[in-house]
Amino acid sequence: VPADAFQLLRRLRAEGSGHFDMIVVDPPTFARTADQVANALRAYRRLAQDALAVLQRADHSSARPAILAMASCTARVEREPFFSTIHAAAGDVGLSLREIERMGHPLDHPVGFQEGAYLKCLFAEVEP
Repeated sequence: VPADAFQLLRRLRAEGSGHFDMIVVDPPTFARTADQVANALRAYRRLAQDALAVLQRADHSSARPAILAMASCTARVEREPFFSTIHAAAGDVGLSLREIERMGHPLDHPVGFQEGAYLKCLFAEVEP
């Protein structure tokens, strides 16, 4: 379902609906300057909380785990604060995550300076 993640996830969460095995959240850049980083991390946290709350309601009677894939292309937000924010969001909604993989730039996209390492993505399974 391609949509504005803030709107769709908030609506699904409020309705108590949405049965998804996987949710991919890949928002645009949230912080173009250093003074916007705190707001960006709050936005990532809110998106992760809503996505995880919707996954939590999914029908887990199947053998498939519920997976969250969350990405960031915000150069000003560093890797560890981004990943920590997603884990904190899981705790906010009473869940924990088992990381499957952390990803960044592929080998054919070399990074020559710190701000160039802007791509980051976490694949995580929602633990029962």
